[in-house]
Amino acid sequence: MEVLKEIAPEAEIAPYGLAGALDDEGRPLYDTLFYELPPGVRPGRANNVVAMPPGAYAEADFEGPWEDVKGTYRKLMRFVGGQGLRAANTFYEVAQMRLLNTDPALYRCRISIPVTQEDE
Repeated sequence: MEVLKEIAPEAEIAPYGLAGALDDEGRPLYDTLFYELPPGVRPGRANNVVAMPPGAYAEADFEGPWEDVKGTYRKLMRFVGGQGLRAANTFYEVAQMRLLNTDPALYRCRISIPVTQEDE
């Protein structure tokens, strides 16, 4: 939290996210924790901030028990393929939890997957 406080006061309440790849069965395998920082924060070595890669993203929102999130990943990947797009092997999942909501059946997140045209 000290690092977030040094970046910007509003960064301390930034939503957190997880990044990773999908396994062979379409389940998320997380390998990175990140915070979605306010737009005014610029990437730089001094503040250890890295910007998400620019480009097009396919996105889907999920709400429900975390154990069911893999179904949303599968639907999103079917959508991507159906649109003639190719998904990168990296995804970003940003939690959209409310501070007082501790019910595990009400997990909310936005899933973003970088995409390119199939012919690229």
